[in-house]
Amino acid sequence: MTAEGCLVTTQGSHLARTLLLAAPKTAKKKGDARIYSWNVNGIRASTKKGLDRWVEQSNAEIIGLQEVRADLASIPEEILALEDYQQHYVAAEKKGYSGVGMLSRRKPDRLDTSLGEERFDSEGRLQVARFGRLVVARARTAATIACPTSSTGTAPSSSASKNGAAVATASS
Repeated sequence: MTAEGCLVTTQGSHLARTLLLAAPKTAKKKGDARIYSWNVNGIRASTKKGLDRWVEQSNAEIIGLQEVRADLASIPEEILALEDYQQHYVAAEKKGYSGVGMLSRRKPDRLDTSLGEERFDSEGRLQVARFGRLVVARARTAATIACPTSSTGTAPSSSASKNGAAVATASS
């Protein structure tokens, strides 16, 4: 969490393995929201390793996924069956390539998936969701940026943490 109230998270594969093995056991305080970012390196493979079980235990408000590598028809049933989450996926035109996804406990107020440039949009690399004043941007850069917007709709400036922490609790 930066001083301005923006959450910037990135994640390496070593942290993904840690998250899969140890979902948080701490209770959320009222007004807290857990936001996770995960490069799943293929949602089908991650599901075989327990992604669905981790999601159920995570106590997350929003989970962003990179490198989903599947269209909606190829998302494993175990993931689609997670009833507590709204799900949205952006697939690449090329089968089994890139793609991002988001699971959220509430439906976003607005969801954008296009930069308006076909050469970028065809690769399924962008997802920007608005939840009231909170904006969560998913880009296939293995990073998530979540910022509360000001009353004018602009986000405060932010900087990434040096350690690249992938898990944070942000208070509203």
